[in-house]
Amino acid sequence: MNWLDIVILVIIAIATFLGLRIGIIKAALSLAGLIVGVILAGRYYIPFSQQLSFIPQASIAKIVAFVIILIGVMIIAKGEFRP
Repeated sequence: MNWLDIVILVIIAIATFLGLRIGIIKAALSLAGLIVGVILAGRYYIPFSQQLSFIPQASIAKIVAFVIILIGVMIIAKGEFRP
């Protein structure tokens, strides 16, 4: 069993546990939000980091931009933006 098999098994185990605990739809949306968030953050963190001119170091701005995009997409996917 190589590392990819272990990663897939861990993802399936976590998804199963969350599905039983919080409901399959909410768990699926959470997992989809994570996947889409990583994809979008990977694509748009550089242009977004250029807008964060108040952060003096470019590397820190890139990390902050990635995290902001990832968390934003995950919040939207989970539907926790409701009042």
